[in-house]
Amino acid sequence: NGVVKAGKILYSPPTQIRNVASAAFFAVQGGGVKVGEIGRALKIISNQVNENGGDAAEVYRHYVRIGLTHDTPNAGLVQDLMKDGSGLLQAIEYYSENTFGTDVVEPVASRLKKFHRYISNLYRAGDDVWKIIIFESQLKDYMAAKPHLTRAQAEPIVAKRVRNTVPTYSQTGMGMKNLGRFPLIGPFVAFSSEIIRTTANNLALIKSDLADPDLRPMAYKRIVGTVIAHSWAKAAMVASMSMMGMDDDEEEAVRKVGLGPWAKNSDIMFL
Repeated sequence: NGVVKAGKILYSPPTQIRNVASAAFFAVQGGGVKVGEIGRALKIISNQVNENGGDAAEVYRHYVRIGLTHDTPNAGLVQDLMKDGSGLLQAIEYYSENTFGTDVVEPVASRLKKFHRYISNLYRAGDDVWKIIIFESQLKDYMAAKPHLTRAQAEPIVAKRVRNTVPTYSQTGMGMKNLGRFPLIGPFVAFSSEIIRTTANNLALIKSDLADPDLRPMAYKRIVGTVIAHSWAKAAMVASMSMMGMDDDEEEAVRKVGLGPWAKNSDIMFL
């Protein structure tokens, strides 16, 4: 079960790409980002993926300690599944060594483990880079709104806001985690449930920030970002239909003859 779902999540290039692309919209929903934070976040994450040390590694460990990074829903699910099957994997390795010899199996196994760790780090990087960008951007806004707070005082507050509004495996309900482990269920249950949780929390955060005069500008930015994040695809479809001179009947005809069943409900941009 773990190996199959790892293949669908970690080892699927489309899923890796979608992970990075979709995470960007949580930044939009949260009210945008500070462009200057992007380069810094990429440097930290690149260092983490390659497992290099130094100051960047210490910064990343700090983000882990405050509960910001290394907590991706789908990667967390795979990690749990692989732990569930660790005895089986160890048994396969043990009997392989008895059959083919340690000198043959051990170098192959160690390389496979290293490669798996790299792919796992790469997948987490897609989420973590945006979490860092979102965190640092919102931290600057929050400290500007509450100038009496130090960075050490503001960090836990902003980290909690990011965890509540960006998918985080430790925040996923146990029911969804257990459902994700069920072999007949697809591998993206945890992420789907996190969309619901983060959307609800985002609306609650807007309400609470509107009630605080200091944080009201952040609430306005979050409102605009939420509207854009949830409407841009439909808006792009409608705009492209208008540019092509298409009506609703023609759009429906394209859906019937031009799309696979996996995309029948998708928003289409017409060229």
